[in-house]
Amino acid sequence: RLAALERKEFVRKEEIWPAGGGSRYAFHHVLVRDVAYGQIPRARRAEQHRLTAGWLEMLKSERADLAELLAYHYQRALAFARAAGQDTSQLEQRTRLALRDAGDRAAALNAWVAAKRLYSESVALWPRDSDRARLLVSYGRAWFRAEGGGGEVLEEALSELLEDGTRELAAEAEVILGELQFRQGDRGAAFARFEHALGLLADAQPSRSKAYVLSTLSRFHSVERQTDAAIRIGRQALKMAEDLGLDDVRAHALNNIGIARAVRGDTGGIDD
Repeated sequence: RLAALERKEFVRKEEIWPAGGGSRYAFHHVLVRDVAYGQIPRARRAEQHRLTAGWLEMLKSERADLAELLAYHYQRALAFARAAGQDTSQLEQRTRLALRDAGDRAAALNAWVAAKRLYSESVALWPRDSDRARLLVSYGRAWFRAEGGGGEVLEEALSELLEDGTRELAAEAEVILGELQFRQGDRGAAFARFEHALGLLADAQPSRSKAYVLSTLSRFHSVERQTDAAIRIGRQALKMAEDLGLDDVRAHALNNIGIARAVRGDTGGIDD
């Protein structure tokens, strides 16, 4: 049947990704594809999307860029299963996890608009459990990076994290909220949040969260021309980042130290 359709130029044969092996068929024209797709009953569509997602999951370990496509197929499977009146509890779990993972992938690439959308769709499916606050921080961070917003989401996350005693992530949320207030012109409230974040981690062991909080505090002291504090705190963040192998935080800390030194006329800041 496929060979006949290929001869009539309804479909064409394509080589598939190396990780999958073999080949696949694709429609020549989007209208033909849409008509064919529209004729499949909703319950069958749900099953086809679920099977496609299952296949993509087998490839994901070798193809990290499939994360968003995987989330898409789970979303379509869930939508059609709901429309067909099927039990969707397992699909909901797989969909929200796939959306979160796709959001993480987008965030790692600094694709903040996509990350915000994916995290938002994951939050909409997430139950009120201990992992929800972590997801809210990711969502709020992406919203902040994409559009300079996300304050309400981060406030909600912060409240839950402080209640659970999850101090490291609470400190990260506090720092982003402080930056939001700084951008709004409320310097006093911003630095109060920065100091609170630092206080939450005062007794904590070195970690990504602690290095990030220190480096961010260094940046804002540098912006305020408080160069001694910027350099001192920045070097604490730098050592922690180097010890933990955090290249992104290391670069951030070096930048803050370099600016503060340059402001003081210290040309060593150029090397930083």
